[in-house]
Amino acid sequence: MKRTKDNPIVASIIDSLSREKKPIWKRVMFEISRPSRSRVEVNLSKIDKYAQAGSTVLVPGTVLGSGSVTKKDITIAALRFSGSAKKLIAESGGKMISIEALVKSNPEGKSVVLLK
Repeated sequence: MKRTKDNPIVASIIDSLSREKKPIWKRVMFEISRPSRSRVEVNLSKIDKYAQAGSTVLVPGTVLGSGSVTKKDITIAALRFSGSAKKLIAESGGKMISIEALVKSNPEGKSVVLLK
């Protein structure tokens, strides 16, 4: 018996990613399909460390507000953002989008940095 996700947003993202053929989207689907207590939580300090200015970062989990973003024009796609992370990203001039929006705008998954 296959258990479905209780959260309709997560179930929708998993459903849309299951139709994609690129390996990056299959990996993201795997990470999101994990139990919620095992999902990735990434701080802004880690994003700032590994991202380049103008890059797109994908977090298959939650972005937390510890640290700051000093790079300009970073686009961050995640399953969820904490309140403090939203505030700090907006202050730094970054952009927050959903994973579904990233898949629609970049179906090939090119130049996307996957952080976990």
